[in-house]
Amino acid sequence: MKIRVLPMIQELPDEWRPYTAIVIDTLRATSNIVTGLAAGASSIVPCLTPQEAEAKRQLGDLLGGERDCLIIPGFDLGNSPFEYQSDAVKDKRILMTTTNGTRGLKAAEKADRILVCSLLNAPVCAAAAYGRQQDVVVICSGTKGSFNVEDGLTAGLFLHEWLKICEEHPQIDDFGLTMLHFYQTTNSDIVNLLMQCDTGTRLIRLGFQRDVAYCSQVGCIDLVPVLMDGALVPLHLAENQDLHDIELAPIK
Repeated sequence: MKIRVLPMIQELPDEWRPYTAIVIDTLRATSNIVTGLAAGASSIVPCLTPQEAEAKRQLGDLLGGERDCLIIPGFDLGNSPFEYQSDAVKDKRILMTTTNGTRGLKAAEKADRILVCSLLNAPVCAAAAYGRQQDVVVICSGTKGSFNVEDGLTAGLFLHEWLKICEEHPQIDDFGLTMLHFYQTTNSDIVNLLMQCDTGTRLIRLGFQRDVAYCSQVGCIDLVPVLMDGALVPLHLAENQDLHDIELAPIK
């Protein structure tokens, strides 16, 4: 199998099909998606613009997301994971639009399957992707067209977890190998690293230090969001199966 890691959002060439896409936006979109589904949201629908989210809204839906790290006027939820932990999201469909993360999901639309990854769920996401036995493209959403540290670190963790369970080494591209080494040499102090990176310092200036600390946790949520029919839904790994035979099944 081949694994390619993209440092930022870019359109993938057709010759990479078929593949499984892993979309990362650690601070904070993919962390919020994982958190919201773990808290009982029925689904999260990624939207490119606030206008698209508003147009798709039905009775009972919640609007969530941000522009420039701040809640969009008129939306029910911003982009803090603590908003997505509340009872308010239980059994709700959330229409989400963010500056970078939902664009990352759009960039992956040619993939056979799209999984959502953050530091919070990277181990189980790696296991789910490995179980498909298919080439993988990891998409770091970045920040407005530029690479960011937190997404690269999460990509490195994903690869680290993959290598722990695989029987044969995959072909990892040079950027992926760099991020793997980056994670392996910095994983003892992830919180401080994210506090000091550009996105982290910007969030701290805006009063979101708790968000950065929360999103720095590794492997605390055993849930894999998967895009199905335009909506992200929670999936879990089938129990008591060999990794080669893993299947994903909806949580009921």
